Order: sequence, then structure tokens, then C-alpha cells
Amino acid sequence: MLGSEKLKFQLKNLEYEKISSKEQLVVLKEILFSILSNKAASQEALSNISTLLFKGCLTPDTSKFFVKFCSENIDKLSKFQICSIVLEHLRNLPTIENLNKSYNALNFYLVDANNVIGNELTRKYFKDILEYFRNLLDIFFNQIKICQGNQARGAVLHDAYIVSQNTLRFIHKFEKLCPNYDFSYENANSTTHKLLLIAEIALLNDHFSFECKSSFGMLLPGVLQHSFGNEKEFLIKISEEYLGEKAVELEKYSILSKFSLLRGIVTCIKKKFLLMIIHQGNSLLTQVVSVMFQLLSRVEDTPSRLMASRALLSWITIAKDLLQENLECFTKTYFSYNSFVAINYIAFCQQHWDDPVDTIRHDVKSSFEKLLFCMLNNSNREWITDMMKSQIAEELQRRNILSLSCFQKVLGSSEILSIIPDILARLLETIENRALASYASELYVNLSEYSFSSEDLRNKWLISFTTHIKKYQQSKCLTEHMLPKLFEKIPLCVNYLCSNLSLYPHENIYTLIMCTKQAKLHGYLDHIKNSEEAWRQVLPWTILKHSLLSTETETRFEAFSLICEGHKTSELFDSLELELILDFLSSNICNQNASKRQKILSTVKKLMIRIRDGLMAMKRTLNSAYEGFHRTLFDHYRTFIENFVDYCFIQLGFTSCFAARTTSLRLLAEVLHFVKFDLLDYTSSFNKGRINLLLWWLTDTFEQNKYIACSILFALPPIIEKEQLCELLEASIGLVSTPRPQDGPTAAAIVHYVIKNNNDIINADAPIALRNCSTSPPKTNSLIVLDLFSTILQNQVQEAEKNLAKSASSKPIYPVLYVIRRLLEDWVYKDEDFEHLQHACLFIIRLCEMIADVVSPIVSHAAPEGHIPDGIYASGPGLDLSCSDIDRFDTEELLPEFLTVCCWRCIKEISLLLGFMSKCSWCLLILPTDIIIQIGGFFTKQLLESRHRGAFELAYAGFTLMSEKLWKSSEKTLNSLPESWLRDVLNEIALGARSEKLCYTRRSAGVPFFVQALLKTEGSKGSKFHLKWFIEELISLSSKISVNPETLAHCLNILRALIRDSKLGDDVSPYIASCLKISIKCYYSGLWEIRNSATLLFSALITRVFGVSKSKDDISLKNCMPGKVFFNRYPSLYSFLLNELRESEIESIDGSVKLYPTLTIINRLFPSAVDQVESLYTLANFIPHIIRCAKSPILNVRNAAANALLSIIRDDSVFSVINQISMNLEQSLKKHNFCHGLLLQARNLVKKLDIINDNVLKAIEKLINSCFSIFSSGHCYVIHTVTLALIEEILNLKVSKPLRKRCLNLIMGAFQTHFKEDSKAMKEQPYYTLFLSDLVRLYFSFVNLELSDIVKVFDYGNYEIKLVLMTSLNERLGDIDNLVDFFLTAALNETNMECLAEEMKILHKILERRENYEEEMKCIIRKKELIATACKKFLRNGPNSVRCSVHVFYSYFIRCFIEDSTITSEWTKIIRKDCGSENSTELRVACARSLLVICKEDLICLSERDSCLLLESLLILLTDEEFSTRSIASEVIIKWSCLPSSILGKKQPERYISDCLSFISLNCGSHGKDFLHRLCISDLELDWLQGDSTKALRLFDRAEANNYRDDLLISKTVRTYITSEVIKDDSMYLEEVSYKDMFNDQRSFVSNVIYKIRDGLSKYNL
Repeated sequence: MLGSEKLKFQLKNLEYEKISSKEQLVVLKEILFSILSNKAASQEALSNISTLLFKGCLTPDTSKFFVKFCSENIDKLSKFQICSIVLEHLRNLPTIENLNKSYNALNFYLVDANNVIGNELTRKYFKDILEYFRNLLDIFFNQIKICQGNQARGAVLHDAYIVSQNTLRFIHKFEKLCPNYDFSYENANSTTHKLLLIAEIALLNDHFSFECKSSFGMLLPGVLQHSFGNEKEFLIKISEEYLGEKAVELEKYSILSKFSLLRGIVTCIKKKFLLMIIHQGNSLLTQVVSVMFQLLSRVEDTPSRLMASRALLSWITIAKDLLQENLECFTKTYFSYNSFVAINYIAFCQQHWDDPVDTIRHDVKSSFEKLLFCMLNNSNREWITDMMKSQIAEELQRRNILSLSCFQKVLGSSEILSIIPDILARLLETIENRALASYASELYVNLSEYSFSSEDLRNKWLISFTTHIKKYQQSKCLTEHMLPKLFEKIPLCVNYLCSNLSLYPHENIYTLIMCTKQAKLHGYLDHIKNSEEAWRQVLPWTILKHSLLSTETETRFEAFSLICEGHKTSELFDSLELELILDFLSSNICNQNASKRQKILSTVKKLMIRIRDGLMAMKRTLNSAYEGFHRTLFDHYRTFIENFVDYCFIQLGFTSCFAARTTSLRLLAEVLHFVKFDLLDYTSSFNKGRINLLLWWLTDTFEQNKYIACSILFALPPIIEKEQLCELLEASIGLVSTPRPQDGPTAAAIVHYVIKNNNDIINADAPIALRNCSTSPPKTNSLIVLDLFSTILQNQVQEAEKNLAKSASSKPIYPVLYVIRRLLEDWVYKDEDFEHLQHACLFIIRLCEMIADVVSPIVSHAAPEGHIPDGIYASGPGLDLSCSDIDRFDTEELLPEFLTVCCWRCIKEISLLLGFMSKCSWCLLILPTDIIIQIGGFFTKQLLESRHRGAFELAYAGFTLMSEKLWKSSEKTLNSLPESWLRDVLNEIALGARSEKLCYTRRSAGVPFFVQALLKTEGSKGSKFHLKWFIEELISLSSKISVNPETLAHCLNILRALIRDSKLGDDVSPYIASCLKISIKCYYSGLWEIRNSATLLFSALITRVFGVSKSKDDISLKNCMPGKVFFNRYPSLYSFLLNELRESEIESIDGSVKLYPTLTIINRLFPSAVDQVESLYTLANFIPHIIRCAKSPILNVRNAAANALLSIIRDDSVFSVINQISMNLEQSLKKHNFCHGLLLQARNLVKKLDIINDNVLKAIEKLINSCFSIFSSGHCYVIHTVTLALIEEILNLKVSKPLRKRCLNLIMGAFQTHFKEDSKAMKEQPYYTLFLSDLVRLYFSFVNLELSDIVKVFDYGNYEIKLVLMTSLNERLGDIDNLVDFFLTAALNETNMECLAEEMKILHKILERRENYEEEMKCIIRKKELIATACKKFLRNGPNSVRCSVHVFYSYFIRCFIEDSTITSEWTKIIRKDCGSENSTELRVACARSLLVICKEDLICLSERDSCLLLESLLILLTDEEFSTRSIASEVIIKWSCLPSSILGKKQPERYISDCLSFISLNCGSHGKDFLHRLCISDLELDWLQGDSTKALRLFDRAEANNYRDDLLISKTVRTYITSEVIKDDSMYLEEVSYKDMFNDQRSFVSNVIYKIRDGLSKYNL
């Protein structure tokens, strides 16, 4: 038992802030168990603990234990005593700050239904607790009125939402405990009446959040239900005031509030009340659902749709519960197939299956499923089955799949499979659509589960599934969506799938790996150990090893992921798995694809976590029976980590490419982060030379690499001496005075490293500038360095004020700003630094303002890119371009660009620096309010007045950070700033041309960015009031008839920016219809700038509504929407678009132009499954007007009309519309525009025909007759061209033979007519060439080939038509003989280079297809001299496309004369020259293809020198930048080396380098050995130290190219090969030894690094 003093001490411990939850619980238990035996002290102790509970001092776990303890020991303690203590706290309302802690404490008592104390409190003190809740809500509502900032308002609204929920729960709990308690509604001062008023206020206030509306909507009927003693009065009040025809109370609410209230009525009123007949024979339940369906047509915004779906789901849930109580009368009334409820519910579900909000789709699915359950119980099974069949008759989309999932749950899988036997196969095909994969896979797995009920069904299913995954083995949808669900539901199929797929590994290797991976990740292979034959006894080792070498990138990476990832993080690796991991990394670190590099890093991270957790698990069991095994495994892990680190450093050579370097650095960082030295000792892997190498990469051109190298160095023991650190710091001071962008990050990285590793930064060796810094009072290293760079910045600003041009080249300011920003971002704030840090920040801000003033004449100019301000040289000598500066500026013309870049980089750094200060918590702590306002003024000026896009875009980034903080600020002055800025900019917009601040050109410059930054950061929990207000103001301004052009342009540009912002997607959706109307109206404007802004806004709206298109002309189902869904969301657009089509003067040019945006929208719509002619928003009403658009004089409008017609027409209406068009076509042959438009529409509709019957054939025959009439008349060739397109579509149909013959006769007649000798006179007619091109393509696609016809086309002489001919011939080269001779002659006489390239392609394709081409060889031999001369000429001087084609053909020519050294020697030189990295990718690929033609026997015939040249070329191609080139080169190696073909397929190209080296050494004699020696003894290792003093440094170096090739790494590979395979010559390693020794010399290395930095500075005379 605790004494009184000890008890007081323990109670104080409970209140101690830094005590942990576990420690607090221990103290509380000790106190509570003590007071059980000391009743005298119990009251005071319980009172004190309760006080701590209501103050929020106790953790949730401690609070729960306390309340549970009191409840369980209520007999030993005083029940009255505990209740009175709680009641005392409730009567004394807490402060505003502790409100949420107070009601959270009360919840601990009330939330548990079995809590004795909570039940006692509820029974005895119901009114007091209810009054407490009411008081809380009063306080919260008062707080909402005075809240400043969306964050604060959102927090209060959230608290109000929680309290309202708890109030309702409390009332329900009291109802169960005291069912006969009665309230008095007449008492206007009663607590319940006040609660009702509060709930009504919440529902009436549009600024309340969705959650609040939902909660108070349930609270109002919940309280109202208990406010009447007479049930009938209550029901009459609900029926008349909220549900009746007048419904006075309901009408005053918004749509969202109405549905919230209706949902509350359904969920909170007792079920017995819902079924009582109230009005005109209808129950309350009937009235509620009737009102819901009436309100649905008025729903527009997303929150209202969501609440409507929840309300309807609640209603159908209640209805289903009532049905389960066997209420027959209720069933017959509501759920027959033709009942009002069923019809409307089905219509609602059909409309919202494709809603963009996932929660709504989920609610709709649940509602439909419960509706089917209710209808099934009402003997509607046959009707339900028919409805399901109608759903599945269409193409499977999300709506069909979701509805089928409901049918499956209601009817069962067996019935679904019996009615629709092919459903599983169709679902498998649908899974390939990524948008539908999740839904289809879930349904497929549910249906498949039934197939495992018997052996026969299981075998059939497995065969079908295996066949499908073989067909789509690269499908990510299948592996990511299907397999996890399948294995979870049906674990039996894992072994079968893996064993079946292993039979044909080459075909199924990717799918096999993915199946195994999914099985492993879900834990199905956890207890299976590796065997000698197979990994986890499932996947053969040979397959796994080859998959890591596979030429398919996805296969390699998934196999790597398979080994590294695990179901448990402590799962151990065996030695073979670790070897495979290292082998994979050896050829995949240098990957140019950023996503693949990220994949390696994420997988290695999981690998290191497994190693770390496995090592920790082994350490815990080292003294167990497994000690010997674990020690061996420890050694394996240590060896693996050491080899891993070794390989990373091999890739970090001084010539290493970007990909290898950045990946290696990140991998080293991952190792050091997860596998600490105290866990596994591998410090020997980081010797001095390697630490020096990391130090060198602080100068990397890639900014992130600098900081990764720095973080690695921090994790290692420091070995650099103080004086050398000071030298590095001095070098960084020089770097901030160079204009090269990458020098600033280098300086920042060096400064960061020096600060962390030098305790005494000011010493005798410190730079002079640093020693001059004041150290009084004592300062930290960071403060000293901050002062140093602030002083440097001040000096550079003073230079810039004197002469900006000179300063831009020698003291460009922005590198210093960068260093200062990085210093502040890495700052660890301490209270003792407050005064000095405040002074430093204020000084920096003043300097930033001065810099902005200096550079503003450049960035704020109307044309900043080429502007040189007057008098830029006036105050100083400026740049002397007559001397050494010529090396840096080729001419004076470079100066404007130079100035612009320097100025906008300054603005960039200022914006990011001030943005960071505005957001950083410690910066806001030290900065006065007036300074923050001053920073806001800077951003406002930059965004509203800058003209340089780079400047205001970067200012936008900083301003966004600031705006986010201002909206959340609790200080009134700061919180009101965004609103005042918005009002100011709106006033400026309204001024239009009179505004002096805003930029009218450049798409309003920074104005949209300014508004976007303010509105998108307004807050997520608030109501986005300012966003709604501002958009409404913009729409109002834009809609005015007399609005000036400047104002209108600003409005359109700002609206576009807001519409494009993905974070504002749901918030701007209510305004999309209005914005579309405005953009379409402004499309007609006579001013170009207005039309341009309107077009950009229209494009943004289309993307927001329909999604992003893959390409300009690609409109797939992902970018379309059912017309009914579209017009239900935006109902006002239906009449608007219809009127646009109806009222336009189509036959005039001005009238036609207006149609284009309207037709673009209609083109994105398609008829929904329930879209009938009599429906409200049927698309059929648009069809007559679209057909009329065929009369437009504008070609693009006619094309758009044809596409729109194809999109909106229903399948069952195609025939009737085609018939109508064919009749119109017969009557309009003389009206050229109308005729052309109708032909376009007919062509599109013929594509959509799927059923060919007699009526369709008659309509097609009419079209063919019209086509004959067109060809026989004098129509223009635009019409002839589209007629050919129509004929082509008809030929693609399965029409009758007579009709097909007529179409072919038409094509052949046209061909013979237009390719006569006298037809060349028509060449000059418009569109004639296009017509002939289409005619030739059709003729040579459908008619039998004859050489004479080809000759006719070539004789015609038009190169475009010849190109079309040769493209058509590519697919039919086997249908005609004697082509080689003809095309050889044509190529030798060809003058057009494009045609020559195609002719050469045809020649080598013909030869490629022939196994024996003796006849063709005779033709080549006859023209030997001509071919050799022409090919050499083209290979030397021809354009790129010709050289590529000639290369491959020439290799066939070379094979005919392989023993002629005069021909072959020159050919090998050309190959060697053209495979260099300086040539185009296409040319290097052509070189690889030409080598692939040569076989090993041909190679033997060549001289050693020529063979060596070819093999040297091949080695270069094997290490080429492009994977396609490397892949073909690897095929050459396989062919030449006669490597055995594997059933597993080809290996990764990089794996064939050793085979290439072996082939060179064995087949090229002394030439080959000399070549290998040249590669092996490389000077590249020392080049980085010597540098190239003659090479001029560029002022603005771009980011480093993402190269693949690394010459130093190739040299090391050759060296390794030679030492292991061929030559043992120690003299070769003298240079390498000296290289290693030099880098292990610490001082020498650091000095060389500093020398190189200084050498760079000297080139700027600094």
C-alpha cells in the first residue's frame, strides 16, 4: 500500500509530459491497486486521476484502463462517488483549448456498452450530459464564426462533427437503457429543442463540411424522434414538414443538406415508425424514397452525389432488413419488377456505374446488390435473369462487370456459369484493360472458385486459364490484379500453374516468374526450402538463373525482385541466392531507364532490410543449437556485403556514365543506412582510396549525387585533415563566383561536409575571408559560415548595382543564394541562436529585395529574352569583349541570353529561399509579421509584373509554400492577406487595359499562377469559399456583353489554370458547364488573343471532363463518356449544344467555324446501355443536325461531324442512318461540299456495321452506285479520295461477291484510266496526288499483282506515289517474281533519296526471305561494278535513311564477292566508321543488321585485319547506347560463335561481351591481340587529373547526357578477360598499380581535387 506522500508523488508522475505510455500505465496500476485497500484516500486519488483524464494528460491506453478498472471494481469503490466526480467535470466547462480533451475523456466512460459507470451516468444524469454536449456544440459554433483560416475552421468543424456523432450515440444508448423515458417538445428552452436548432443551423450553413452535414442530418431526426410523447404527432410532423408536397422545412435546405436529412430519417427513426401509414395510404418509408428520387434530378456537384448514393444505400439496407422479417405486404408493394422503387433504383444505378468517385460506385454496387436480393425474394427471378442477359450482351465495361458481380452474389456462381458459359473467357480478355482489371479479376476469381468444386471443372478451368496467361504473359494486369486474388482465394492452383508453365519456359518465363513471385509474397512458399534442383522446390534453378540474364528487361527485374523480396523481412538468404543477386547487379546497374534504376533501388532497399532483420534474428540465436549454421551464414553475408560494395566502387570510376554513377551512390547509401557497422563489420571495404573517390564526387554535375556522396561520407569515419578541409572551404568560396550553374550545388555540398567534420572552423589554416568574420559572441560553425556567405552576397550585390553585365560573368549572385538556402534548409534550430539568426535572416531578406530590384529591368520587360537595358555599361567599364572574354562569349550577340539566364536564376533562388522562410516553422518564429508581409509583397510583384516565364514559375513555387502557411495562420493579420490579395487582383482584372500591373500578353504571364497559388492552398477541410467566390466572379465578368478584351483574356487564362490543377478537380466541377459555354462563345471572337485563350480553356476543360488523350487523334473509351452520364452531370449543356447545332448557319464559313468545339464535345460522347429514344438526354436528337453539318464549307468541320456521328449513333440505328445518307447522296451529287460530307459520314458508319442482311446490302449497293456516278462525273479529287475510302471500308465487309466484284472493277478502271501516258496532264490539279496515292494503295492491296502495273506507277514519275506503292508491296513480296532485277535497275537510276531508301529496303527484304538466291545473285554479278560504285557513293555521302538501307543490302552484295579484298577492305572500314557513337541510332542499327547477314564462313574468308575491324565494330555495337543495337549485335555473336541455342531464349546483350572478346583473340591473330592490348592499356584513368587546358569551359553547361557506354569499364572488362583467359603479363598492370597508389595517398588526392577546382576558377580569371 502506498503512503500519502508516495501517492502524491506518483500522481505527479502521471502528469509528467515526457513519461511514456507504458511507464504511465505502470504508475497508474500501482496507484489504483493501492487505493482499493485505502478507502480514505480513494476519493481524492480518483478525483485527481479524473482531473488528469479530462485535462488530456493521460494517454488513450492509460485512460481506457482507468475507466475499465473503475467499472470492474465498482463494488469496492463508491459508484456515486465516481459518477459525481465525472459530473463535476461536466458542469465546469473547460477552456477552449481543452474542449476536445474533455469530450474525449467523457467518451471513455460512455463508449463501451458494458461499462457500468457509463450506464449509470446515462441513466441518472442523462439531461446533464445532454446539456454538456449541447454546450459543447454552442461553443464550437461560436468558434466557427470567429475562426481565421481554413485550417482552424476545419479543425473546429471536425470537433463539432465528432461531438454530434457522440450525442446521437448517447441518445441511442439512453433509449436502450430507458425505453419509456419521455421528453417535452413544447418547452422552447429544453436541451432537445436547442439541439434541434443547432442541427438546423448546421444544415442551413453551406460552409459546413460534408461530414458535418451528414452527422447533423442524422442528429436532427434522432433528437426529434424522442421529443414527442405521441408517436403519431411525431410522424405527422416529419411527413408534413419534411416529406409532404409543401415540405416547408425541407425546401430551405441545399441539396446536400436535404439528402443528409433524408438519410438521417431513414437510419435514425425506428423501423416500426417507418412502415406506419401516414398520408394517402403511404408509409414514411415510401415518402422518403419518393422525395429522394424527385431530388436526384437536381444533383450536380460531387458531395451531393455522394450523399445521395449514401442515402439510397441506407434506404435499401433498411428495406432489406425489413424483408428479412417476412413482411409480405411490404415486399409486394415495393419490389415487383415494375414497381416505382425498382424502376428508379435501377435507373439510378445505371446512371452512376461509371461515376468518377470510387465511393459512389461502391455505394451504387451495394445498393444494386441489395435491390436484387429484395426482388429475388419477390419471385422476380426470371425477370432478373433476363436483365442479366441484356447486360452481358454488350461489350464488357465497368458497368456490366459491377452489375454482374451483384448478380453473382445474389444468384450464385453456378447459375451465372450455366446462363453465360463463356463469361470466364470474356472476363479474361477484359482483364487486359487496365481500367477494368480490378473489377474483372474480382468477378473472375469469385466465379472460378465454383470451378474447383469438382475435378472435371477444375481441369477445364486450369487449361483455359493457362492458355490465356501464355497468350498474355507480359500482361501486368494479369499478374498484378488477377494472381494475388486467385492465390488468396484458391491456393491449390499455385503448384499446378508453376509446374505447367515450367514445361515451356521460353514461352512462359515472365509469367512463371510472376506466378512464383506472387505465391512467395503471399506466404504460400514460406515453409518450403530450396533444393538442389529447384528454388523453393517450385522454380528450377536453370530457369531462375536464365531469367536474371534474360534479354527481356521486365523478366530480369521481376526475377531479381523474386529473390530479394519476401513475405517475412527476417527470412534468410542462402549463398546461391546472394551470388545470383551480385551477378544480376553486375550487368544492370548501368541502366538508362530511370524507372528501372528506381526499381533496382527499391528492391535493394528490401534486400537490405531482409539482411538487417535476418542478421538481428541470427544474433539473438547465436548461443542456440543453430550457432554453427548461423556463423557460416554470417560469413556469407559479410562476403556478400563486401563484394556488393566492391562492385559499386568499380562502377564509380572517373569516366563512369551518369546511370552507373547515380545508381552506385544510392546503393552504397542504402547499404550504410540499413546494415550498420555494429551489426556487420565491413569497414575494410572503405579504404582511403574509396573515401577519396567519394570526396571527388562532391563535384558531380548532378546535384542529388553531390548530397548522396556527402551523406555516405558522413556515415564513414572522417580522415581528412583540418587544413585540407579549410582548403576545400576556400575552393567553395571561389565556386560561388563562377557563372556555371553546377558550381553552386558543388560549393553547397562542400560547405555542408566541412561544417559537419570540422569542430574548429576558424583556425590558422582557414580562408582569410572566414578569419575576418566576427566570432563575438561565440557562434556555431553554421552561424559563422552563414555570416561569411552573407558578406559575400552583399559584395556581389554591390558589384551588380554598379554593372550588371560584369557581375553576371564574375559575381553572378545566384550560387551564393543557393548555398545560403541549403544552409538554412539543413539548419537545426536552437533557442540560443535566436537573436543572431534573426539578424542574419533579416539581412538576407534585405539583400534579396536589392537583388530583385537590380534584375527586374530584365525579367519584367515585355521581351526579356533579348533585352539589354539602356545604360547597362554606363556606370562601369562593363565587359571588354575585345580580349579574353571572347573565349567565353563567342560574340556580343550572346550577351542578352547570358543576362537573361543569370537574372532569372537569381529570381529562382530568391523565390525558393523566401518560400522556404515563409513555410519553415523556426523561420516564422524569428521573423516579425511585417517582414512576412514584405515577403508576400515581393512574391506579388514578381508574379504580377514579371514577363519571363522561368521567373514567375519559380516565384509561384515559393509563393505556394507561403500561401499554404498564411491560410493556416492563427494570426488575423496574416490570415487575411490571401483574401485581400485576391480582391486586389480581381479589381486589377476588372480595370482591363487601364491596369498598369497586369500583363495582357504571354497568356496573362504570372497572373494565373498568382491566383492558382492562393486558391489551391486554401485548405482541404474548409469549404473552399474563396475558390467558389473567385470563380463565380470570373464567370460573371466573362459573361458581360460589354467586357473589354483584356479583362476577358485574363478571366479565360485564370479559369484555364484553375481547371488544369488536379488538386482542384472536385472543387471546380460545378463550374465546368459555365466555363464550357464561355469558351465556346469566345471561340467566335474576332480578336485572335481571345480565341487563343478560349481554345486553351476549352482544351483544359475537355481534359478535365474526359481525361488525357494518348495522342492528338486517339479517342478511346478511356477518354469518352456515356451521353446520359455527361448530361446528368452538366444538364444545362444539353440544350446549349443542341441550340448551337440548330441555330448555326452551316453553309456559311462564319457559321461553320462555330460548330467545331460543339462537335468536339459530341465526339467524346457515346450512347449508354439505357439510352433510349424517349429518355431525357438522348443523343438521337443530335443526329439530324450532325448530318446537316455535311454541308459545311470547312473541311475540318465536315470531318468532325463524321466522327461525331460515328460516336453517338446506336448500333441498332446505323442501318437507318446509312439508308438516309445514301438517299441524300443520290440527290446531292452536284453539291460538292454536301456530297463530300455525306461520303465521310457514310465511310464512318460502314465501319460500324456488324450484321449484313438484305436491307444492308441494298443500302450498300446504293452507295456503290453513287460511287460510280462520282467517278464518271467531273467531281474534284477530294471527293474521289473519300470515295475510295468508302470503297475500302465496303471491301473490308463480308459483302456478296457481285458487290465486291463491282468495287474491284471500280478500282481497276480508275487505275487504268489515271495511269495512261496522257494522264500526266492532270498532275497540277489539287488533291490529285493524294487521290492517286490512295488509288495505288488500294489497287496493290486488293488486286492481283502484275509487274507491268508496277512499271506503270514507276513510269508515272511521282515519288510520293512510288513510296505508297513500295509500302504496299512490303506485305506482298512473295506474290510476284523477277523483282530483284527491276528494283536494282530502278535504284541505280533513282534520283529521289526517299525512294532509293525504300527500293533498297525491298531488295534486302526479298533477299532475306530467300533461302537460296542464285537467280538474284546472277543479277547482282551482272551489275557488280555499278552496284559497288553506287553503294560506296551513297554510304559516304548519302542521307541517313539511304545509308541505313544501303548498308543492309550491301552486306548481301559483299557475300557474293567475299574473297575480293579490294571490295571487302573498304566495306569493313565503312562499317567501323558508321558504328561510332557520333552517328545516328538508325545507322548503328543498320550496321548491326548488315553484320547479321554475314556468317562465320564469310568471316573466315576475310583477312585478319578485316576480321579484326569487323569484330572491333561488333564490340562497339555491343556496348552501344541503344538496347536495340546491342540486342542485334548479340545475335551476331551467337551466329558467329555458333553458340548453342537455349530453350530458354537469348541472354542479355551485355553478357555476350566475353564471347566477343574470346572470338577476337581466337580468330584475329596478332591484329586481335594488338586491339585487345589497346583497349586494355587505357589512359582514361589519368585523364581526369591532367585535364584539357585547351578546352574552353562553357558558361551554361547542361545536365550530363544519360549515356550507357563507359570506356574505362570496358577497359577493365578486357583487362579481366586477358588475365583470366589469354595473357599473363604483369607489365600491363604497372599503370594500374600506380593509379591505385596515387588514390590511396590522402594528401595527394585531396590536393588534386582542389587543384582541379581552382583550375576551373582560373579560366574565369577569378
